Amino acid sequence: MNRPTAPDITSRLADGTAVGSWVLEPEGSSAEFRSKHFWGALTVRGTLKLLGGEITVGADGAVTGRVRFDARSVDTGHEKRDEHLRSSDFFEADESPEAVLTVTSALPVSPDGLGCRGSFEAAGISRPVTFTATIQDVTELAVVLTAELVVDRSEFGMTWSPMRMSSMKAVGTVKARFTRA
Repeated sequence: MNRPTAPDITSRLADGTAVGSWVLEPEGSSAEFRSKHFWGALTVRGTLKLLGGEITVGADGAVTGRVRFDARSVDTGHEKRDEHLRSSDFFEADESPEAVLTVTSALPVSPDGLGCRGSFEAAGISRPVTFTATIQDVTELAVVLTAELVVDRSEFGMTWSPMRMSSMKAVGTVKARFTRA
């Protein structure tokens, strides 16, 4: 794996090497989530299908982007639980079939990291987020980023938790491969 160094990230953004449009390649990307259940004794894990996305790098090195997830594709390996996660108690997938991560700015913060600011929308509710995207691989034609996003699901109206057995904290991990458009 080609791990970039700080000058590579900074110089690619500053020298015009990365300028242009980049498109998410769903086949080379993945989205997973996890949340504690049964008062922390069990971790529920699942996946969401990535629908698409794009990154734009401006001539000034400014980075913006979006990644779209299919809320109807929630898969934890348990059909009844998946149906419940798609319901109005959680993703409201019939009304809001997509969850969207929008990046309004991304700046180098480490040799292989971009500090990102933007918003996350799920169940029709949008909230501001900050996170670090780590560059796993980069070439002239493709870049692979990973990011972990911690959200308080109650901020998205996802408060179902009988006897408070489910954590309000959920962690999403995204691996996104973008290629030049």
